[in-house]
Formats: sequence, C-alpha cells, structure tokens
Amino acid sequence: LARKMFAEGHKSTSVCDLRTMSPEIAAEYARQDPGSLEHLDSLSPEAAAELARGRHDLELPALTHLTPELARALTERKPAVYLTGIKSLEGAEAVPVAEVLASTPAPVYLEFLERVSPAALALLRKKSSITLPPDERLTIVVGPKIGDGSEFPGP
Repeated sequence: LARKMFAEGHKSTSVCDLRTMSPEIAAEYARQDPGSLEHLDSLSPEAAAELARGRHDLELPALTHLTPELARALTERKPAVYLTGIKSLEGAEAVPVAEVLASTPAPVYLEFLERVSPAALALLRKKSSITLPPDERLTIVVGPKIGDGSEFPGP
C-alpha cells in the first residue's frame, strides 16, 4: 500500500500527516522520497535506520525527543539531518545523545535548540557540521545536584 501511495500523483500528501511509521514503510519512503514528514513525531530506531538509507536530506520538524539509539540511526548517513523540533538537550540522555550526534557522519541542524546542558553543548561544538543557534538564543541548563533536595519537587 505504501509503495502505491508514495508513487501516485499526489504522493506528498500521502506522507504529510504521518505521525509514525514502521521500518517497512520507512524503507519504502527512503526508496521513493515522496515528500515532507512534517508531522512525524514518533520513530523507532529500526524505522529511523531505514529512513536514513534515503539519498535526500531528512527534515523532521515534529520529532521533539531523541534517545542515543534514535540519534545514531538517523545520523549514520552522509546527507544532512534537520532536527528542527529538538528544543532541549538536557537531563540524563543529553550527553549520550550529543556524543552520538558529534560522532556520526551526517551534518546535523539543531537550529531551534533552546535549552542544553553545558556538557552536551561542549560535545556538539566539537563537530563543525552541527549547526546550532547563536549563543544568545541558548539557555545553558545546569541539572540538579544529587542529594541537594532539588531532584524532588515540593515540600
């Protein structure tokens, strides 16, 4: 069905509203590149790996969260990856995600990043093909220190 939908005359409208996709549909998408994935907000690492096999840049404006596995699957490629939905890299996964993004071949665009931990930012800056917003648009977020009580909100 995906092969047929992606090949028809109005193929871009067949993917525009997709919110997620299986590895099989991602493989067909990568083969045909039928259009914008503007609403794709959920993706397994397996589907991401299939999607990354495509020859064109990947633009994922609705994807708002990365795990290290998902980051690796999306960026283990040569064409660029636009992760414009990523607004924050903080918390426990920030450094592992930044390590992956800084070590894979794809140029990565994080132009709308707003909040980032200092360690993650330092890793991202090591790779010249990672595009970040200007410093004045970034909020450096220092996480709570274990044992100071700030990890537990409220009285």
